[in-house]
Formats: sequence, structure tokens, C-alpha cells
Amino acid sequence: MQIQIDKSKKTPLYRQITEQIQAQIISGEIPDGFQFPSERQLADTLGVNRTTVLNAYKELKADGLLASHVGRGTTAVRGTDQKIRKTDSRREPMWEYLFSDYLKNRDTFDVNKYLEMANQKDVISFAAGIASFENPPVRAFKGIEHELLSNPKGMLVSPVAGFSSLRKVMASYMQKRSCFCHPSEIMLVSGAQEGIDLAARAFLNPGDIVLIEEPSFFPTIQSFRSMGARLMAVPMEHDGMDVRILEQLLMRYHPKLIYTMPTYHNPCGVTMSTAKRVRLLELAAKYSVPVLEDDPYSELSFEGQTTAPLKSMDTNGNVIYLSSFSKTIYPGLRLGWICADRKLIHHFSGIRQLIDLHSCCISQQIVERFIVNGEMEKYVELIRKTNY
Repeated sequence: MQIQIDKSKKTPLYRQITEQIQAQIISGEIPDGFQFPSERQLADTLGVNRTTVLNAYKELKADGLLASHVGRGTTAVRGTDQKIRKTDSRREPMWEYLFSDYLKNRDTFDVNKYLEMANQKDVISFAAGIASFENPPVRAFKGIEHELLSNPKGMLVSPVAGFSSLRKVMASYMQKRSCFCHPSEIMLVSGAQEGIDLAARAFLNPGDIVLIEEPSFFPTIQSFRSMGARLMAVPMEHDGMDVRILEQLLMRYHPKLIYTMPTYHNPCGVTMSTAKRVRLLELAAKYSVPVLEDDPYSELSFEGQTTAPLKSMDTNGNVIYLSSFSKTIYPGLRLGWICADRKLIHHFSGIRQLIDLHSCCISQQIVERFIVNGEMEKYVELIRKTNY
């Protein structure tokens, strides 16, 4: 029998004891006939008042889960199926005692309400960062949709890292951003958020330190915290994070990961200067810390040339590049990609197959054709001009 008391909770102590014992008897963890310690013994073990244990035992006896016998003390009564069903019908499972540490570490902030709001008519929501629907690529998509549906092989099942044909296309796509990579260094994911989650699962143990910009993208903060990571903030300046403070934190705490959004930072909107990018990469190499570059917005520059990713300057393989088509094509496609060392892609795929298997096959094929036929480039140019 295992009982854990949390005096910081609002739930009365006797109820905590009652619910935990109840769950263990019903599940069979505590067998029928198990002899419980006396009220005084259990109270001393748990560090609570004897009356607290006495009240817990009274409730359990009332539910038919404990019985007292002269000379035998207090024993567990598994009871008939009817009694168990009766108990179950009166109280729902004690979820808070069953949840994993992963769920307990989850931030309670719920982004779903903002996504629901964005779907309402006559509402323009700035909360969820969803692209405008005023100029959707409907015509091009209709042609692609017809092609896929008319092809009997158009509904193939994707490998975990994505269709090999699309990975080749994305490698060429990255080369246009001055990132020269092999298709084996590309992985398609269900949006950038999945890429962040994969990186968190791959690198972080409870107590590990992650350096983030302050302020930072809140879903990323949620992902890191859910893994039990400790977050340390690097202040933002007009040209990106303060690399002097970054170096001090690297020297003192030896973090596991650096997260940055160097181009059109969300929520600050600033772009990291070239000098700071160079220094960030120098420090990452010096202290052997991987950098997770989140780059969903760089193609949406309103004027001048687009800014090359931090990944394009990385000569040591420290940068894990992450981007998404949610801001450039359709948020509902739920498709993004990771560009990283092939060993990392292999490990990410191993993690991903446990939770998601692969990204949407139709979305992958739509995006592949959209890029190959030249419509993607024309569409991005259109929305840049329109938004400007």
C-alpha cells in the first residue's frame, strides 16, 4: 500500500487518504483481506493526526471497502461486483492520483479557445497567429486535388519522416534559403509545434535547463515545461537576444538547449542581427549546446530580400531548423518540417512513430505539387504584396 499526502492541496487530508486506498482496493493492488495498520500507526507513518486516519477509515467502511474484526483489526474488503459498481457509480476515478508527471507538468493555458474563436464568423482573431484567408490558393489546390483523387496511388501511406519525394523537394527548397542539406536531413512534421515537442522529448530530462528568449512563444514554453525542464530567459534587445547574458548563462548553468526565433520574432517582431547570429553560433559550438531555430515567418518579409535562416550560417551542425507552411499556405494543412543532422532525424522518427506515425499524406502531396509546379513561389509573392 502506497499513500502520498500533499498538504499544499486544497483536498482535505482524510479525503486524500480515502481516495488513494479506495483506488488501490478497487484496482486489486490492495488484495481482499489485506490487514491495514491501526489508525495510530498509519497516522504516525503519514505524519498526520490520528483523527484524520480515523475519518478516512470511516468513509471506506461506509463504502463497504473496509471491515473491522475483533482480534483481526481492519481489513480490505474487495466486495462483490455489485459493491464495486456501486462505488464506481458514486464517484468518478481519482484522476489526479493517476496522472503522470508529464501531464502534471503541463501548463494549464488552453490555446484551443483561441483556435475556436478564429473559426467564428465575423471575427478577426489576432490571438492565434493565423494567416489571412483573403487570398487562399484555391484554384491551384483544386487542380492538385483532382490529380490526387484520379490517381489510384494518390492515397499512399507516408513513411514516418515523410514521403521521400517531398523530402527531396524540401532539400531543394532549403537550398534556396542557403541551407545545403540532403533529403535524409529533412523530416516532415504535423506543424512546427510537433517539431518543438519532438526536440523536447529527444533532449530534455526533468531538471534540465533550456535557454529561451524573453518574451517567447508560449506553446514552446508549455512543451519544455511539460518535460520538467527549467527555463531561463535571455532578455531581448532591438536586434535580438542579449548575447552577453546568453554567454553568462551558458558559462554558469551549461543548459541542454537554446530556443530562438531569430527572424520576425514572436511576439517582439524583431530580427536578430548578423553579428548576434555569428556570436550565437560561436557560443553554441563552444559550449556544445544545440540551438532550436523556429522560423515560421521569414518568407513573409514585406520588402527587400528575405533573411537567410540561422541554419545557413551553421558550420558545426548545432542548429536544428524548424519551419511550417501554416503561415504561408494554409494553417489547416498542419504541415511543417525539420532540417537537422541525419542522426537526429533518425531519433526524431523513432520518437514520432510512438505518437503520430506520420504527417497527413494528402497535405504532403498537395504541398509537394504546389512547390514543384511553381505555384508556391507565386503565391508567397502574392501574399507579401497583398499584406504590405
